[in-house]
Amino acid sequence: MANITKRVNRKASALLDGELVEVAILVEPKGTFAAGGLATVLMPRGQTRRTEAAAASARQGEGGMAASFPAASCVVAVTPTRVIAIKSNGLTFRALDFEVPRGAAHLVTSQGGALARHLTIGFTDGTSVEVEAQRGQPHQRFAEALGGPNAPA
Repeated sequence: MANITKRVNRKASALLDGELVEVAILVEPKGTFAAGGLATVLMPRGQTRRTEAAAASARQGEGGMAASFPAASCVVAVTPTRVIAIKSNGLTFRALDFEVPRGAAHLVTSQGGALARHLTIGFTDGTSVEVEAQRGQPHQRFAEALGGPNAPA
């Protein structure tokens, strides 16, 4: 998967005037890549919706900032002042679905897998979200931008 940061800067209407994205990655709800390989690509839309519904339900149960994080494919972008999530398929960038001040989010875990990286993004209110992101994205830069215990020094 390519680095979509430039594309988000060009096409995302959710950005404030003059705001630039430092790094952006496309993430999926936890469990999207669990089916593995070709099965994930061929996953029926109904199964994808069930995965998204399960993620939404888990986040609502946790409450806090995590409850408002999108439970569907979205771009997580880090700007100088905020962390935003925009529902997206990687080509189109819909309306802003989530935003917190930049200091309110940090990377808790970032673990590589065969098909995807498993990320946990934590928030200052103690809640967190678990997502998966395809390999080949700027994960190192994302970790540096968000900071947290697993960010590079």
